[in-house]
Amino acid sequence: MDEASRENELTLATASGAERTWVFSSARLGRDAAGRRLLVTIACDITERKRAGDAWEATLREADQRKDAFLTMLAPGDGRAAGDAGRLRRDPRP
Repeated sequence: MDEASRENELTLATASGAERTWVFSSARLGRDAAGRRLLVTIACDITERKRAGDAWEATLREADQRKDAFLTMLAPGDGRAAGDAGRLRRDPRP
């Protein structure tokens, strides 16, 4: 490994066919007495965390669509306010 630590996210299939997402993190520890490189690696199953994040993003998208529909409903008949609804959108970045 060229860098001090490394992290990879992988989606793997279980024996039952279910998909699980794991984060693997590795870091160099140095060398042993014989000069062999030592490395430690840990793995963490983040499947449920990713699912919760995906569900949250879907909820935000749905709320944004409902807000746009509501603002469009309130708009005068010429539809000009529908364009204004886009300026009221919340920035989705955390």
